[in-house]
Amino acid sequence: MLFCCAQIVKFYIFTLLLRSDEPPKGSFFMRTDCYNTAYFCISPVISHSRKRGFKMKKKFVLSLLAGMMILSSFGTGVFASETAAYGEVTIENGDRTLTFTEMPTGILCCYSGEVLMKLGLDQYIIGTSTNNKGRISPLEGVAELFEGIPEIERSHENAVACGADLIVGEVSAFQEDRWGTYDMLEEKGITSYVLTGTVVEDETMDSIYQDIENMGKIFKVEERAEKLIFETKEQIAAIEASVADIKEEEKVTAFVMDSVSGNEVYTTSAGLESNLIELAGGINATKGMADSRWFTTSVETIVATNPDVMIFNDYGNEEMLQESLDFINNNEALADVPAVANQDYIIIPLAYAMHDLSAVEACKIFAEAFYPERFL
Repeated sequence: MLFCCAQIVKFYIFTLLLRSDEPPKGSFFMRTDCYNTAYFCISPVISHSRKRGFKMKKKFVLSLLAGMMILSSFGTGVFASETAAYGEVTIENGDRTLTFTEMPTGILCCYSGEVLMKLGLDQYIIGTSTNNKGRISPLEGVAELFEGIPEIERSHENAVACGADLIVGEVSAFQEDRWGTYDMLEEKGITSYVLTGTVVEDETMDSIYQDIENMGKIFKVEERAEKLIFETKEQIAAIEASVADIKEEEKVTAFVMDSVSGNEVYTTSAGLESNLIELAGGINATKGMADSRWFTTSVETIVATNPDVMIFNDYGNEEMLQESLDFINNNEALADVPAVANQDYIIIPLAYAMHDLSAVEACKIFAEAFYPERFL
């Protein structure tokens, strides 16, 4: 605040300087190159002002300039003090250690951004990725906060040009042909924060809690972060308590239909959506079937797992969603699968399964769909 005041006073003094007859003389001011240079750069304006009769006593100008130099030094001292007050924040982010010596002032948000918004960090967000369109947050108030934030086309050049000093996104975002690699961005003074869930072996709700904690530390809002973690854990615990006594043999089996391509389906063997199914008291039909979290499989896998429920991820593309529904409904081999025979389908926005707070809502939707009698 004091630094800003100093700058305002400096501007006022410099404005007065425009009205003086000539640049300040004397050894002190002649050594102050920036002010002498600035004076001569605006000499046409000074000349114009002189013609209009604006004159000041040289002695007064010298006094004002001396005051300006003192204020400049004082303002710089305040800024240095604020930087020192921030201290040093160290974050473990995957296999990297991030060190912050001052608070970031410009976030490029490359995901749904719910944690950032719920922590009150929207003031720092200067842009969001155009690739976020299918991941718009369904949480109340969050989408509205994003409405005034510019959408930025994904490229390294745009990451640099937008003025961001922190980019938050999935690990896949930090590639040379996307926003740029960690090293490319670091060379431009931009820190890359990777969402925890995308750099751990198996993503769970704990990954989201870690991101909340980390953002709290980076932006010095630890108390807000602790409160948000506590409230989120309470919501999950309430869901778990509602289905805690369900016997293993009575648990609902769910098959995740992320998308289809030809005669193949894309589904999950691990990760957040699988974790949410389990927290809701269900069983992921394809858990552990592949080394990767997401994998491609066939209709035969759906028949073999015989799911009670089908979960469809909605990318915000009606045509794409309808293609998945038609693929399931029009396949004769699936006619006797319980989920298909009973049309027991759950459709969730993609954002619900994408490393953020909407995961709580997904967990609740799953539990209520699996065991509706427990949520009357």
